[in-house]
Amino acid sequence: MAKSHVVFISTPGIGNLVPLVEFAQLLVNHDRRLHATILIITMSQRPIVNAYIQSRVATSTSITFLRLPSVDSPSPDQYGSTMGYISLLIQNHKPHVKNAITKLMSSHSAESNSSNSDRVVGFFVDMFCTSMIDVANELGIPCYLYFASPATFLSFMLHLPFLDAQNPAEFVDLGTELSIPGFVNSVPPLVLPTAVLNKKGDAYSWYLSHAQRYTETKGIVVNTFRELEPYALDSLDTSQVPQVYPIGPVLDLYEPTQNRDLGGCIQYESVIRWLDDQPSSSVMLLCFGSMGSLSGPQVREIAYGLERAGVRFIWALREPPKSQLDLPSEHENVEDVLPNGFLERTRELGMKNLAIVVII
Repeated sequence: MAKSHVVFISTPGIGNLVPLVEFAQLLVNHDRRLHATILIITMSQRPIVNAYIQSRVATSTSITFLRLPSVDSPSPDQYGSTMGYISLLIQNHKPHVKNAITKLMSSHSAESNSSNSDRVVGFFVDMFCTSMIDVANELGIPCYLYFASPATFLSFMLHLPFLDAQNPAEFVDLGTELSIPGFVNSVPPLVLPTAVLNKKGDAYSWYLSHAQRYTETKGIVVNTFRELEPYALDSLDTSQVPQVYPIGPVLDLYEPTQNRDLGGCIQYESVIRWLDDQPSSSVMLLCFGSMGSLSGPQVREIAYGLERAGVRFIWALREPPKSQLDLPSEHENVEDVLPNGFLERTRELGMKNLAIVVII
C-alpha cells in the first residue's frame, strides 16, 4: 500500500528531538497510511543525540531518519548566545532541507508514474525551527508547529510580540507584574526565561522572531492534555492563533533516553530500590529539563527549602554549562555548592542523581 509521507525537523537537542520522534511514532501508529521522515541536523556538541538516533534507527520501521549534510557553523561574530548559534545553524540548513524534501517528493512522483507530488502531505517544525516554514511555503507543503513544551509556555511565546510592542523598556524595569493570557495569575518578569530579560541580546531577538512565525503555520500540536492545562488551552482558542491540538503527554517509553548514554546507569538499582521503599506519593522530583541548571545561590536556596520542609526528594543537580555551546554537567563535588552538612542531614530523605531521573 502506498503511504503518504510526513516530514519532521527538530532543534538538535535531546530535549527537542525525543518528543518529536515520539510524536511521529504516535502519528504513524495511529494511521498506518503514513510514514514519517525525520530530518536530522548534526551538532558535534550533542553526542547523546547521535546515540539516541542510532538506537531508534535499529528498531523503527515506519520512521526514516535522514541526516542532513553538514554546514559551516556560524562564526562567533554572528551570534551572542546559544539561542543565536542554534537558530543560525538551523537556518543555514534550509537549502539541504529543501533538497531532501524535493527528492522525497520526486521519488513518490516517479513511483506513482504521475506528476502529482502531494505524497508529502505535511511538514512539522519545532519551536526553534521556524525558518523552515519558508521551505514548506516554497514547496507548497502544509506546515505545522510541534510544540514540545506545555501550553502555558506556548501561550507566553504567542503573547511575546504583544508584550514587546506594549513595553519598549526591559520587562524587569516595568515595576509591575505581567498579564499573560494562558496564565491564571499575573507573573513577575523575573520568572520569565532569562533570554527574554535582555532585549539588547540576540537571544531575545531570536525568541521574538520564532514567536512571530508560529501563527504562519496551519496548526499547532502541543505536548499537553486538557486535564492538565484547561485554562491555557482555552486561552489559545482564538481566531488569532492556528488550531491547537493537545496530544500529550508524549513520553519516551521506548527506553529512557539518557540511560542509553550511561552504560546502563550503574546506580539504577540502588535508586529504584530506595524509591520503592518510600511511602506512596511521598517523594518530590526536582528536574529542570535537559538544559536546566542552577547557579550556586539557587542551589543553596532550594536545599534550604528541602531541608526545612523535611520532604523526601530526588534531585537532578547539575552545574551550568562551562561555555555557550556546552551542556549542563554533573558537579565534580556537590558539597561545594550545597550548604555545609546538607548531605549528611538529608541522608535518609533524598537522592542527588541526574542519570536516574529520566528512568523514573
